Amino acid sequence: MEFFLNNDYNENMFTSDGHINPKYNFSKKTGIISKIFEDKWKSFYFENKELVDLFRPNSNKEIQKIIDCMNKNLGCSVYQCPECGDFIFVGNTCKSRLCTSCGYKYKLERVENIMMTAYNCNHRQIVFTIPKEYRKYFFYPFDRINILFEAVNQTIYSILNVSFKKTKNRKTKKYKFLKKWLPGFFAFLHTFGRDLKWNPHIHILIAEMKLSNNEIKKWNYFDFNSLSMRFQKILTDLMIKNFDDFDKDISRKNYFDHKNGF
Repeated sequence: MEFFLNNDYNENMFTSDGHINPKYNFSKKTGIISKIFEDKWKSFYFENKELVDLFRPNSNKEIQKIIDCMNKNLGCSVYQCPECGDFIFVGNTCKSRLCTSCGYKYKLERVENIMMTAYNCNHRQIVFTIPKEYRKYFFYPFDRINILFEAVNQTIYSILNVSFKKTKNRKTKKYKFLKKWLPGFFAFLHTFGRDLKWNPHIHILIAEMKLSNNEIKKWNYFDFNSLSMRFQKILTDLMIKNFDDFDKDISRKNYFDHKNGF
């Protein structure tokens, strides 16, 4: 403190009440989405506070972090040039996963962790999507998202260990394999699409191998039609079982609209 008080500063370094001016030496680069939040969030939140606090009670806190990321409101580090004596204030980052800047760093760390734990073999990416009529059921309460993960999990295990065949009278018969196989995959939730609208879907990174006790076999064929149709059936059954507000008429319509599955 004594060091700072004994130095003369540019009048723009501090505000009139003695706080660091967030705009001094401003070099914030957190992306266009952060800029939109900074410009629009305050008025949007004021107009929709009741709904936002009901459906996403932590939204204001997390978005305020993004707005304050790197602008010194979250604290900063101060550097002085030994040659000219000039000062630079570098604002702290928000560390929020929602932030387009800090979230990128978190993504890189996740990729590194996955590379360290993944099986040493080829992997595939599979995306499990749902029709737009289903999306609203996963918005609130948010823990309903777990049903999406459960549906994906059951679908993968079903493909590995169960088959369905048509009988002579055109009925479908279910066959369970004697040997139980285990897959290896990572599952990731994406909550919006390219247009930034609510569109929850699951990306998985799955190994081209399957395990049973000490036995390992290649698994490099993934039947698209089976995956699509089983995911449709398993997810719809889980929603009927777990969601009291689920409209069964919607499920019947989607079976008609998506005859080849989701």
